[in-house]
Formats: sequence, structure tokens, C-alpha cells
Amino acid sequence: MAGKQKYNQERYQQRRTYSGRELKQIIGQMKVIEGNIPKEWNQMQKAKYIYEVLGKNIEYSLSAQRPSSLSVILDRKGVCAGYALLYKEMMDRQGIQCDYIRGIGFSPNRTQSEKHAWNVLTIDGTSFPVDLTWDSPALRRGDTQLQYFGNNPRFFERHITEQDEIQYNYQVLPTDFVNSINTDPNVRQAGLDQNDKMSIIKLAIEQTYTKYKNNYGPQSAKEQVVKAIEKYITTGYSDSFTRQGQARAQIEEHITPTEMLDLITKSFTEQNYNGYNKDFKGRVLESSVNQTSQRYGIDHTANALADYIKTGKTLGFTRTNDARSNLTTYAVFPGDAINLVIDTVTDKAIEDIEKDKTIQVKNSYFSIDELSEVDLPEEKKNNVISKAIDWIKQKTKEKFRSKGKQNQEIKKSREDDGER
Repeated sequence: MAGKQKYNQERYQQRRTYSGRELKQIIGQMKVIEGNIPKEWNQMQKAKYIYEVLGKNIEYSLSAQRPSSLSVILDRKGVCAGYALLYKEMMDRQGIQCDYIRGIGFSPNRTQSEKHAWNVLTIDGTSFPVDLTWDSPALRRGDTQLQYFGNNPRFFERHITEQDEIQYNYQVLPTDFVNSINTDPNVRQAGLDQNDKMSIIKLAIEQTYTKYKNNYGPQSAKEQVVKAIEKYITTGYSDSFTRQGQARAQIEEHITPTEMLDLITKSFTEQNYNGYNKDFKGRVLESSVNQTSQRYGIDHTANALADYIKTGKTLGFTRTNDARSNLTTYAVFPGDAINLVIDTVTDKAIEDIEKDKTIQVKNSYFSIDELSEVDLPEEKKNNVISKAIDWIKQKTKEKFRSKGKQNQEIKKSREDDGER
């Protein structure tokens, strides 16, 4: 807070001066929360856990005696300044870099605004904004989905910082990653299921690809991702993944090299690729995998593919349509198989990353060609905007069909006139 004019004012300091008794009570409440944090948790887990606990237990209200101070932890009531100040203090106690940010908060339609306060966390070199005040009502209702813990790409459409605040190079944390962060003190991370672990791998791919694409271009970025996955599976070294967004730390903590191999082979199997690979050996592998999946199911096939890569044994593949023998007949050896799996899964992940980009408005309108190409990710297809886009697309198609039919009728009419 040093260097910011507001914090040097005597009135501000007086409002945040505590008696010995009050301070002891505040620290006591903090220690109760901290006492539930397992020693092995990383900074991201601690930050999210404390965020959730405070959000569930503090109500937004002006009725507290000092709603903008640390005493909100005692009154269980406060305003944005109280939420942000308390959260910063508790992050400081955990050794986590957290800044208190002042600015303006806007209503969803930006028709109203008022002075507001929130925080910025910096963990493993990644800075992202968090707004405990705005997540608190949902947490108090029992919702588990956080909207403002670094995973809202439109955060700064509704938050404008004061001019004397620090300017950050912000990151957006993927929602899947935020959801995968374990904050249940009774559940250790060893209990993460395959979907959680695959989300961590996808995060590592996305963060590594995005970083290298920005610096070196898409082709080099893809090569870096392929290298990172292959190196981790074959050597156990994760240093080719970026540290950005805790990608590398999450891989190291939660996923073994063997698990990564098993998960990407399962991802390859689930996609049911057919003709996706341009490489001949890739098409042979696709066919063998698809034939086996149809006969024995995805889990069996994923295990068969992983076992082939590890041991060179083809026994798990079906004999149907020579799926098993084709692997040796066409020299798709284990080394080829792992390269093809990594390359294909990376290509598909990059396609999904590029497809997930926010739709940009040019000159406040979409051209018909732009609109007809819009295809939102599955997780975004239930919101109002996507439904509106789908409706417009449908109406556009109907208009084109109607126009085409009208042109055909005119043409036929002219032909009939010519015959007469």
C-alpha cells in the first residue's frame, strides 16, 4: 500500500487501528481458519481455500461497526474494502503475494458504478485478479463455481483500477483448472480422479502453447508442447512445461509420468479419430484403436495402447480386420505410436484452444460470413449470448435458403417463358 496517497492519510490509519483485545480476537479467528490447512498444500490451494471460507462466512452489509476493516472477521459483515483488506492480511500470513486494489466496479450492463476494492494474487510468477466480494453471495448460497477467482476473462469490463495502482500482466486461469484445485482438508490430492488430472494436463498444454505462441509463433509453440509431454513421459523431467499459471507445479505434484502416458492414450482413444492423421502410420494406428474400441470399449483399448507403447505387446488389440497384425505389418512400432499419440492429442488440444477464443466485434457488427463460422465451445453453449447467436445463424440460413429458392423459381419462370 506504500506510495498510494489514500493510505498516508491520518483518517485512513485511524480507521484501521485496533485495540489489543480486538487484535487478539482477529488473529484468533484467522488461526482457526489456518488450522484446517494441510501442511502439504501449495499456495494456490491455500489461496483458494481461504477465499472460499471467508466468502461463505462474511455477509455484504453496511451494518457492521467497522465494515472496511479487519474486524469484519469478527462481525461476519462488511463491504468490499473489508473483504479485500482481510483477504490480503491472510495471504500475507501465508507468504502469498497479494495486493489490495482500489477502483470502480460496474453493474453487469455498466449502467451503474461505485467505488470498489478487490485483490490481485501473484503465485509462481502468475498474476490474476480476484474479487471476494462478488463471489461471496454465491458461496453463501452453496455454489462451488467461482466466477472471480482469476477465471473471468471479462473481469476488467466491470473493474477499472485507480491511476496510482500497480499495472500487472494479468493471466486468466481456466475454469477447469480452478475447479480442479482441491480445497477439502479431508481429501488429499492423491484422490484426484482422471478428469481432474486430465484438466491439469490440458492446463499445462494451454499455458505452454500460449506462452510460446506469443513469443515464437504457433508452430514453435506446438513443438514445445510435444517436446514437454514426451520428455516428461520418457524422463520424468517437467522443465519443458512453462511455470506460467502453475502449469509445471501442478504436473509435478499431481501426475506421474506413467499417469500422463495413460491419460493421453485414453484421450487419443476417446476421440475415435478417423482420418485425422495425414501420416500413413497415423491412420493405421487410428484404425487399430477404433476397431479395438468397437469390440472391447474405450478403457480396454486405452490400456492396450499404453501397454503396447510400454512393452511392445499387441495382445490387447482386436484381430478384427487385422487391427492387431497391421501394427507390425506396417511398422507402427511403440516409438512411432507414442509420437503419433502425443502429436495428435496436442493438435486436437490446440484446435480447442484456438476455438475457445472470445468472439471479437469489429466495428460493432458481424458480417454474415463471420457469423456463419461462429462455433462456441460446449461449456459456453448454454448462455444467453450463444443462444442468440444460434438463433441468428438459423435465421440467416433460412434467409439464404429462401433466397435460393426464390432465385430458382425466377429462373424456372424465365425458362418457361422462353419455351412459350
